[in-house]
Amino acid sequence: MNDVLKDIMQAFVNADYSELVDIAKESLGIAYPYIAKVFAEQGEDEALSGKVLLHFIATALAADGNYTELEHKFFCEVTGDTDSYEDNKAFIAQFADGKHADMADQLFDYIVNDKDAKMALLKLCLAICAIDETISADEVAFICKLID
Repeated sequence: MNDVLKDIMQAFVNADYSELVDIAKESLGIAYPYIAKVFAEQGEDEALSGKVLLHFIATALAADGNYTELEHKFFCEVTGDTDSYEDNKAFIAQFADGKHADMADQLFDYIVNDKDAKMALLKLCLAICAIDETISADEVAFICKLID
């Protein structure tokens, strides 16, 4: 991992909670319409693009294997979800495997060909991983998988 990426990750770690929420919401506002358009062009229902993005978010949240109350608050605030911490913890746990990380990587690499949408997904991922004021080695590995 190069020094530029380390500096970018540190900037996200240093950001406060409200900044990370704003970054995540802005990123979703950029990525969602693009992904919905791609799915529509392939004849898919718009709801599928929302589900794909939800799974991307869940995979990023599961990257370190530890879904916290703070991550739950962030997830609910960013997505509008109203499920309980325990329900979401069980949901997120389903995404803590290499299969889902591979699918997130495929979304990043193959579905998102637009530079702005790709950057939005990367910022979303960084905000998710940094919400607990650290980016673990597993989260770094997930981020690096997306950008390699």
